[in-house]
Amino acid sequence: MHWTTGRRPSAHTTAEFSYPPADPVADDWHRFAALDTLTNNETRQQLSGVQAFVLTVGPLAGSSGAVRFSVVPWEPVIDLRNQIIDATAAVLEPTAIIATPRGLRPHVGIAYCNSPTDAHPIIKTLTALRELPRTRVTIDAVALVELRRKDRTYRWETVARLPLAGLPLAPPLH
Repeated sequence: MHWTTGRRPSAHTTAEFSYPPADPVADDWHRFAALDTLTNNETRQQLSGVQAFVLTVGPLAGSSGAVRFSVVPWEPVIDLRNQIIDATAAVLEPTAIIATPRGLRPHVGIAYCNSPTDAHPIIKTLTALRELPRTRVTIDAVALVELRRKDRTYRWETVARLPLAGLPLAPPLH
């Protein structure tokens, strides 16, 4: 499952970050990475009461594997993921679900490293960019996407879209 915002989480483009071992996520669709899953009518019905929520995106962070915007709070993302897993398991059989219960780190992916690399140069490159202002995004739908990697960039097409109920009140930025 990937949440797409349809816009960059900040007015800044990924062009402000350049590091050769990192391949950028397509500029037009950044994603909140979680889990690839299945959506059908029964799953949609079971999830029809799930409320939309607001996330704060930022600051920019780096590691040996990726460049990403941090996302908070994690709880609504993890709760939604668990509800999707449960709904999918109810429609299919539980053994059809391939998901790890731990290790989910919600984020907005900017670039993923294409080879083993040291995190220190990435973190140093990002130091000034960590001061970019945080922004809020409303997660009002979940998209089932067909994800592929082409020409060293992740690309995807939306296969199905599940709108979430209601519009939340935006909490203050941290």
